[in-house]
Amino acid sequence: KSSIWVFKVDVGLMKKKIELQVDITRWQAPNKVTFNLTGINEKFKGNGFFSSVNSSKKEVVMTGFLEIVAEGMMAKMANAILETSLPEITTELTNAVAEKAEQQYSLHQ
Repeated sequence: KSSIWVFKVDVGLMKKKIELQVDITRWQAPNKVTFNLTGINEKFKGNGFFSSVNSSKKEVVMTGFLEIVAEGMMAKMANAILETSLPEITTELTNAVAEKAEQQYSLHQ
C-alpha cells in the first residue's frame, strides 16, 4: 500500500537524489494500480498509474504514467528539470515494475 521510491536526477553537472513516498489509492487487480506521490526530501506532489494489457498469450504490454510537480521557492527550476527527466524516469520505473511482475509470475508457474 505504501513504498519509498528514490530517483537520481541530473541537475547540471551534479545528480540530485529525490525520495518520494508512494501511496496506492486504487488497485484494480490484475491490470491497474493508481497511486499518489509525496516528496520526502523535496517539495513534490504527484500521481500516476501502471496498467497492463495482454497482447497475446505470452506477452503483456505494460504502461506507466507519472505526473510530478515541484512546489516551493525552487519550483520553477525543479519543474524545468522534471520536464526533461520525467519521460526517462517513467520508462525506467515502468520497466522495473514490469520485470518485478514477470519475476513474480515466473515464481507462480
